[in-house]
Amino acid sequence: MSWKPVDKISVLLENGSLAIPAPRQVSKSFFNHQIFFLQYPLQKDIFAWMKSKSIRKSTVSKDPQISSSIEPDRPILKTASKASAETVEPLATQDKSTTMVSPSTLRQDYSKGALRRSDLKKDPLAQFDVWFEEACACRAITEPNAMALSTANCDLVVTSRIVLLKGYTQKGFSFFTNITSLKGKQIVENPHVSLLFYWPPLERQIQISGTATLLPLATTERYFHSRPRDSQLAAYASFQSAVLPNRQTLEARMHSVQKKFKNQEIPLPDFWGGYLVAPNVIKFWQGRRNRLHDCFEYTKKEKNWIIERLNP
Repeated sequence: MSWKPVDKISVLLENGSLAIPAPRQVSKSFFNHQIFFLQYPLQKDIFAWMKSKSIRKSTVSKDPQISSSIEPDRPILKTASKASAETVEPLATQDKSTTMVSPSTLRQDYSKGALRRSDLKKDPLAQFDVWFEEACACRAITEPNAMALSTANCDLVVTSRIVLLKGYTQKGFSFFTNITSLKGKQIVENPHVSLLFYWPPLERQIQISGTATLLPLATTERYFHSRPRDSQLAAYASFQSAVLPNRQTLEARMHSVQKKFKNQEIPLPDFWGGYLVAPNVIKFWQGRRNRLHDCFEYTKKEKNWIIERLNP
């Protein structure tokens, strides 16, 4: 049997003879009870059922704004024939005004720039500096220093989170955190990490692979005391990555440390530190039309950097 389009029918059959919504329409219309495709022979069953329930023809409408006469607690039966009925969860608790978006329907073509070999600096840190300055100058980017940090333990179980870049030099990229957190523990087990900057308004990414080591204590202490006072206190209040029974516990700890360090300098916690990620591979990615992006990779060979264009 072939599938044929019909009007937006906002009714469901009692006996299991129900159409399956077209996949591309499920996200936008399924929870509004708008069924767009159904097996042609079942139309007679639908209208027979409507007649038995004394449902007026106005319930079958081309106007999506017209509300349906579906009973709110009637289960949805996702079947294509009477012989293969399968009951799924009812929609009684769903907000019928909500429309769900299918990720497969989202599209974005990239056209804001290009990246040529002649555009690149010989040193990737110099190239990073150019792109980072442009990201900082872009008003649409609120945190140009936000980066995804991926770490893995000795079993290669990977976790990722967003952290903030707090400095970069020829030696590498630095960030600060609670070193007893999950990421800190994983770096102890496996110092190989990845950083990823993504700047959608510029349609650019930078991926950095390297090795993380602890920064000198003096560097960490200097940065710690440059932070807002409440941020320094929060370092004591939060046992990062540990289970927290409730929000009140966290706020109570914060109140406690505020009292403890009132009118005095807050010392650097012994569980707080900074990391330097020394890069060995850096990739620069510029979005292009039709997914034919530009991507260049710098790979460190002894004291030199080899530049290669990669397939997107």
